[in-house]
Amino acid sequence: MDEVDHLVNDGVRLKFGSPRACGAYNEELCTSAEIDNELSDEEVKTHFDVNVFGQFRVLRAVLPSMRAQRSGVVANLGSIGGWSGVPAAGLYCASKAAIAIYTEALRGKLAEFGIQTTCIEPGYFRTNFLVGDGGNKVRAKVRIEELESVTKRTGEALKQYNQRQPGDPAKGARLIVEALTGTGLCRKRSLPSRLALGSDVVRAIGAAIERNHEGLHLWKDLVATTDCDDVQ
Repeated sequence: MDEVDHLVNDGVRLKFGSPRACGAYNEELCTSAEIDNELSDEEVKTHFDVNVFGQFRVLRAVLPSMRAQRSGVVANLGSIGGWSGVPAAGLYCASKAAIAIYTEALRGKLAEFGIQTTCIEPGYFRTNFLVGDGGNKVRAKVRIEELESVTKRTGEALKQYNQRQPGDPAKGARLIVEALTGTGLCRKRSLPSRLALGSDVVRAIGAAIERNHEGLHLWKDLVATTDCDDVQ
């Protein structure tokens, strides 16, 4: 590709086809109902290969063109899960947190080239993402019986939420396009480093910030004592 203006980097499963340079939603993302110590190294690597390394591969292919033309927009795909660890879905949450933090670093790195960078973090949208097992939802091959109650609670909660998610995919896709092109409702707005999508993710981010701020406040008098003696 000689010229790329907008990249919505959605962590496409590369083994199912070539990475696309532009898109809105891709449901070949990987989540799992598991307890982390039930997973093998290979299962962990496969999970991150879809949600993190797949996005890195697309970036390596596209960024040289963007840097050469000194313009463009990069949008990696995170998630509401990147703000809080959900029991039995920790690996998914960890992969989404990883791509969000990487995107923040990338944003600073690419700014001097005139490239805008953001991490799109959707809440729960009413797609087939939560439908059944297999495909998008991958279960650990090895099960630990004493941990099954936690795994089951998360699995049941996701099952009950299926097709009851608050997000409208068409509205979400429209807002993504407008945000990345600076048109419509997003005209004259600057892209944030993390672009939340959905009222549920707004509440989730607020709760995560408040929770972490509270923990920091309760411990700040102790954690601040670890500086070297010559630090003022």
